[in-house]
Amino acid sequence: MNNAKWIWYWGDYEIYHSLKLHERREQYGTVFPPFWYLPSPYPQVEFRKTVEAPCDFTVTVRAKGKGYVRIGDGPLLPVNKPLVFSKGTHRLLVHIVNPDGLPAIYINSPYLSTDESFAVVPGGNGTAKRVAASCTPAYGEDEDPNVFPFAYTEPLTATQEQVEGGTLYDFGRETFGPVTVCGVRGRVGIFYGESREEALAAEKDCSVWEYAEKDGVLPPRAFRFIHVRGEAKLSACEEYLDIPEKGAFTCDDPQVERIWQCCARTFHLCSREFFLDGIKRDRWVWGGDARQALLISAYLFADREIARRTLISLFPKDFVFQHVNTIADYSLFTIISLWEYYELFGDAETVRCLWERVKLLYDFIHGRLAPETGLLVEREGDWIFIDWADLDKNGPLAAEQILLWQTEVCMARLAPLAGADGAPHRARADALRKTILALYFDKEQGAFIDSYTSGRRQVTRHAAILAILFDFADAEMAEELFRRVLKNDAIPAIKTPYFKLYELMALCKAGDLVYAQEMLGSYWGKMLAMGATSMWEQFDPAQPIPACYEMYGNPYEKSLCHAWSAGPIYFLGRYCLGVSATAPGYETYEVRPKAGLYRSFSGTVPTARGNIHVAYESGRISVLSDLSGGTLIAAGREYAIPVGTPLTVEAEI
Repeated sequence: MNNAKWIWYWGDYEIYHSLKLHERREQYGTVFPPFWYLPSPYPQVEFRKTVEAPCDFTVTVRAKGKGYVRIGDGPLLPVNKPLVFSKGTHRLLVHIVNPDGLPAIYINSPYLSTDESFAVVPGGNGTAKRVAASCTPAYGEDEDPNVFPFAYTEPLTATQEQVEGGTLYDFGRETFGPVTVCGVRGRVGIFYGESREEALAAEKDCSVWEYAEKDGVLPPRAFRFIHVRGEAKLSACEEYLDIPEKGAFTCDDPQVERIWQCCARTFHLCSREFFLDGIKRDRWVWGGDARQALLISAYLFADREIARRTLISLFPKDFVFQHVNTIADYSLFTIISLWEYYELFGDAETVRCLWERVKLLYDFIHGRLAPETGLLVEREGDWIFIDWADLDKNGPLAAEQILLWQTEVCMARLAPLAGADGAPHRARADALRKTILALYFDKEQGAFIDSYTSGRRQVTRHAAILAILFDFADAEMAEELFRRVLKNDAIPAIKTPYFKLYELMALCKAGDLVYAQEMLGSYWGKMLAMGATSMWEQFDPAQPIPACYEMYGNPYEKSLCHAWSAGPIYFLGRYCLGVSATAPGYETYEVRPKAGLYRSFSGTVPTARGNIHVAYESGRISVLSDLSGGTLIAAGREYAIPVGTPLTVEAEI
C-alpha cells in the first residue's frame, strides 16, 4: 500500500495558500491587497529522518524547489534523481529552497516514505526548533501542494437578454467560478454583477470588470449576472470546495426551510481554502467572521480541516506588531475560536502546535492594555470594531472588555492542553470582571454602558449580548439584561447579520426562542423577498432596490454572499434541534429540542464522530445518533441516547 504523501513545514501550507488568497481581491479595475501583515512560509527548510534500511534500495526524492540530499556524511546528491541507500542505519537530510512557493518533498518506496515521522527545521543550519512534518491535506505523487484542490461543475446554464448594447447573462443564482470567453472580436467588456443593476452599471460603479481582446479563461470571480459589451460569447462553471453538507433542517414553515437552504448555499460558497467573509469583494480571512463561521460550520459540515486551516492562517507566525486584521476584537475572537475549535473536535495536538503563536498574540494584546485599569484601549493603528453600529467608542468600550475577559477565560482553559499554567489567566479574568462591573454596569438602567469616560451613559445591545453569551453575567443580571436591553425596543436594533446571530443566541440562552424565531422571518425572510439567492453582508428591510446594494459610499459594493449572514444554520441546529457538545469532541453531548413556533421539525447535526438526527411532531421526539455519550433532555426528564437505534419520547416541547 502506498502511504507516501508530500510533506512540508507545519503550518506553512496554510500560510502559503493564505498568501495566494489574499492577493486576489479586485475592485474597480485594480488589485486590492489587504492592509495587514501576512506571514510567509519558510523559503528554506531541512527535512530529517533516521532511516533503517533492511537491504540496499533505490529511491528518488521529489521536491518542490531546489536543493540536495545527504545520506549520513556522504556527498551532496541532487533531488529528483535516483539515489541508493545501502543496508544499515543512516541519517537522511534533504535541504530545499523554494522562494516562489511551498518547499515540499515526496519519497515513495517499500522502505522509506514521506509522512509525519520526518522532522523539519527552517533555515539551513539546523539550530531552529524541530517540528514534525505536516502532510495535511494529503497530496499524492502526481499532485502539487502548491495548488489548492478545488472541484468544478459542468458548464452552468444561463438566460441571455439583449440589453443596453450588449448581452446580459443571468445564471439564476449567486455563484463563483471561472468564465470562458470565445468568439472575441475587438475589445469586449465583461461586467460582473451579484445583482442585475450592478452588471448593467457604468464602469465607475461596477465593482469587478475587465476588457478581453482575445479568447480565454478569466479568473474565478463571484457573479449571478454578467453583461458582455461587445462581440463575444461566454460560458461559466462553478468552482467549489468539495465538502459534504451533512447538516439539514426542515419544518412546517416553508419560509424557514428556504432560509436554511439559502444560508447553506451562502456558507458553502464562502467556504474555500479557508472560511472567507464573502466571495465578491474581500475574499479575505477575518478573525471575527471566522469565529462565526466555525460555529455555523459545526452544524453544516463539522469538517475539522477547514476550521484548522483557518485558525492556522490567522495566528501570527514568528512575531506580531498589529492585531489580527488590525482589529482588536478580532485578535480576541481568534484566541476564543481556538478554544471553541477544541470543544468541537477535541484536537489537542493542534492547540499544542499553535501554542507559541497563541502566546505571541496574547502577549501583544496584553502589552497594549491600559496599565492603570487593565482594560483594552485603542492604540495607534488599532481598529475597535465590534459591529457596524453607533457605539460610544470615546474611551475603552464595554463590549471589548467583555471579549477580553472571555479571552482570559479561554487562555486559562487552553494553557493546560499545551502543558502551561492557566492560573494567571484565571486571576486576570477575575480581576477584570470586577473592574468591568464597577466601571460599566449602570444599576439605574440595568445595563452596561458603552463608555464610562464620555459621560453619555449610552446603552446599546452589544455588551449585554456578549455578557449573556459568555456567562459573564450571573443569572440575575442576565435576566435583567434580557428584559431591559434585549426586549427593549427603545435600544437601537442590531442591523448586521453578524451581530444578529449573537442576538439570536443570547435570546435563546435567556429563554425566548419564539422571539428569536420571529426574527428569522422579519430579517432573513425579507432578504429572500427582495430576491436574494444568497445572504447579504448587511440588510435594512426598509431600504429598496437598488439602494439596498450600497455600502462604503459606493452603489454596489455590498457583498450579496456573506458567510456571517448564514447564522440561522447555527441557530436552528443549536436551539431548535437543541444539539450541543458537553465534552470536547462530542465525547458527551446533549439534545434539548425546542419547538417554539414550529408544530413539527426534523434535522441532522453533524459531528466529527458521526451524525445526530432529531425530529419532533405531535408531541413526539425522535433521536437517532451515531454517537455514544448522548443525553436527551425534554420536559424536565433525561434519557440516555442509544447508538444506532432510534429513541422516541412523548413530550411537549
